[in-house]
Amino acid sequence: MLTKDLLGEEQVVLILTSADSNTRLATRLGVSKQAVSDVRRGNTHQAIRIDLPRYTEHRRRRFSPKEIAAIRASKDSYGQLASRYNVSRGAIADIRLGRTYRDLIYVNTDRALQHCHKCQHWSESCRLGFPEAELDPAFASECNLYAI
Repeated sequence: MLTKDLLGEEQVVLILTSADSNTRLATRLGVSKQAVSDVRRGNTHQAIRIDLPRYTEHRRRRFSPKEIAAIRASKDSYGQLASRYNVSRGAIADIRLGRTYRDLIYVNTDRALQHCHKCQHWSESCRLGFPEAELDPAFASECNLYAI
């Protein structure tokens, strides 16, 4: 196996431009997965092709922000969405429930889905102290602190 120090410019360019996973690239180039990860994150080989983008947090995401908004706004079942996007129902559930892609702002145009009783700040009453939540649980659609 080659060490990460023996990667040439061609291999570094391949690592930075390929959509393949770190594991697949490591096997293909005969280096460790860590060596590939280090190049992508900019920990090694920074001087080679500085014009190519290095690792970013959102580079390897499966869904675009537009797709996330469509999944969250859709009235289709988890199974239908899973088939459409070729992922598991659990992945769709995680997106809808805010367990994944939570850095993307949750915008829900269907007011009926935003309900104070579904908020993480709800426990028999609004723990944030909003009296409106007691009178109208649909207040969640107007609440800036509403959180799933």
